[in-house]
Amino acid sequence: MKPVRRIRIFLLIGGLVLAAGLFMGYFFFQPPEPEPLPHPNGYDDFVAAGEMLKGEVPGEKTGTLEECRQFVSANREALARGRLGLAKECRVPTEYSSTWLQRHLNQIMATRKLGHAFCVEGELAMLEKRPGDAASNYLTVIKMGARLGHGGLMIDGLIATACEEEGAIFLEPEVGTLDIEQSRKLIAELEKVESEQEPSAQIIKHEKKWVRAVLRSFDGIKMFVSEAAATRSLNPAQTEQKNFLARYEARLQWALQLKAKLAARAYALEQGRLSASWNDLVPAYLKSVPNVPFGPGDTNRLSFKAD
Repeated sequence: MKPVRRIRIFLLIGGLVLAAGLFMGYFFFQPPEPEPLPHPNGYDDFVAAGEMLKGEVPGEKTGTLEECRQFVSANREALARGRLGLAKECRVPTEYSSTWLQRHLNQIMATRKLGHAFCVEGELAMLEKRPGDAASNYLTVIKMGARLGHGGLMIDGLIATACEEEGAIFLEPEVGTLDIEQSRKLIAELEKVESEQEPSAQIIKHEKKWVRAVLRSFDGIKMFVSEAAATRSLNPAQTEQKNFLARYEARLQWALQLKAKLAARAYALEQGRLSASWNDLVPAYLKSVPNVPFGPGDTNRLSFKAD
């Protein structure tokens, strides 16, 4: 083989190797394009509102009437900004880097603080004997929670669940104070909340995509090694996913129970007697029989069980 021809072959092979190396480098270290965000984005309103809040949030169920009044009065602008987000499409602005996750934790803290603030607003309404307004405030927390998981990771799904649980815990004791119209309205609103939930499978899909992207960086590899060492597992995400699914899916239980109790309340007010079976509530008050049992001592004496 002539030297010139040999050199050309070497150059060709070298070029192919270089091209393959550049391609692999791009594939492994170039993060995927971020998913498009709605404009305007309700998530931005939730974060901004949480950051706008002034002063310490009074203890829920422990704050005095005056403390709640002062806090709500000082933060009316922030609370109004938070409500703006409910009227917009919402999506977590995810970035594919480990440094973003640290910044994102501050956003999460802001949204949780906003949820607490809405609960204080509901507490104030309750102390002022305005049960309808109190229920509306607690529903706001539930509705916000239903949006916080959209486009996010498992940590966002858990924050969404925490907000919904908080709103439900405060709303449930108010069921017995509501009138027929308020009860029916809340049932319809909770039906809408269910339809707006981000499926758990979609959140896990986002999580896996984010992890794959982050592992293309040295910081991501270091983070994986650290988590593997802490969990003593080569698949640290497996346990996290299992715990996430258990917590995230559990929210469906309380949502069904809350709707059933509201339906029982509306029935009792309209009919003048307690409901005796699901046939009394379906389909006049509920679309279908919820697959959840209620014990004899449960709220509204809802003692029958799903067949």
